[in-house]
Amino acid sequence: MRKLTFILILLIISCKGEKTVKQDDRLVSWKSDFIMEDGEQVDGFFKDHENFIKPYFSTKYKNDTLTVTTLMRINCCGNTIADIRTSNDTLYLLTRQISNEACACVDYYKFTYIIHNPGNREFIIQSEN
Repeated sequence: MRKLTFILILLIISCKGEKTVKQDDRLVSWKSDFIMEDGEQVDGFFKDHENFIKPYFSTKYKNDTLTVTTLMRINCCGNTIADIRTSNDTLYLLTRQISNEACACVDYYKFTYIIHNPGNREFIIQSEN
């Protein structure tokens, strides 16, 4: 009975808190800055995504480092981290929710990704949104 109780406690503890996520090794660092809450002002995020995020999107290739900024839609209750993935000549800017908490609201953040990029390889850049 003690073993069963101990196993149940371990399962409960392991199911709470944050998930362990392995980020891509090329992602040197990242940050996010709050931009706006969800509402009518963000309709363009879905209707005309490229033009809507244009003021928040930038790329800079310098000294084997690629710095990219973009606007991301994030669950406002969860804890989120940045990540990247590459496939052929495409760089995907990702976010990963690492907490188990989520709710029905979203906020918009400008994410900055600093990526180790030997040889300043040029990419087609896409965000997950």
